[in-house]
Amino acid sequence: MPSLRGHMVFVSLLRDALQTELPALGQVVETHWPAALVGSEGPDGWFFTEGAKRPDTHLLDAADPNTWPGAMDRWLEQHAELLPGRSQPPETAAFIAGYLSHLGLDTWGEQYQHPDLPSQTRSAAPSEWYPPSLAEPARVRAALRRLGEAPFPSDRMVSSEALAGVNAPARFQPDAVRRVAVGILPSLALTDPWEISRVNPLREMVNTPQARQAWETDRAKQREATGAEYDALVGAALAFTLGVIRKWW
Repeated sequence: MPSLRGHMVFVSLLRDALQTELPALGQVVETHWPAALVGSEGPDGWFFTEGAKRPDTHLLDAADPNTWPGAMDRWLEQHAELLPGRSQPPETAAFIAGYLSHLGLDTWGEQYQHPDLPSQTRSAAPSEWYPPSLAEPARVRAALRRLGEAPFPSDRMVSSEALAGVNAPARFQPDAVRRVAVGILPSLALTDPWEISRVNPLREMVNTPQARQAWETDRAKQREATGAEYDALVGAALAFTLGVIRKWW
């Protein structure tokens, strides 16, 4: 599963891709960048929404294959008032682009890379969603971990005040979403994986020498993703996400 920080890194990569794929939306995202960043944490606002569960916002339960088929199409159907995206106020459009970046990355990683994905579903999907270098689930997990620790462009840093001031449609629980976004924001300036792992607005993370030693011991057992694997993940996840965003826009 992508990390909260990984979602902000991914929406930054999407911002670059939009300049070529959907330039008008790319300009909106660039102009209203704080809204896109907040939106990229949107689906995880359920953590701070009373009575909510993850499938309520993701429409996909990674543990229940019955929820997999058509998850993204269901989201678009349930949010028909937001279509087409180009008709929305710019700040709202940027927020939804960020929101869809989160759903796209999660759905691509959890559904289409799952070993239990039905063969007919896999064969019907574009081959670019399945890079050969990521055929093993462990390689997907390693590449997602690298995404969560990748450098974030310094010129795209924003203040917590900018995130806290983002307006989003009420149905998306904006207070909860802003809480997640503001909470993970400090991690963007960090480069040390251990320090990054300690920034988590959802739960308190132990920060002691003993905890670090245990973390480093566990980390040493995990093979890191290669540059080629990381690039393959980014390319495939962007291809999937852009397909969804085109339907919305």
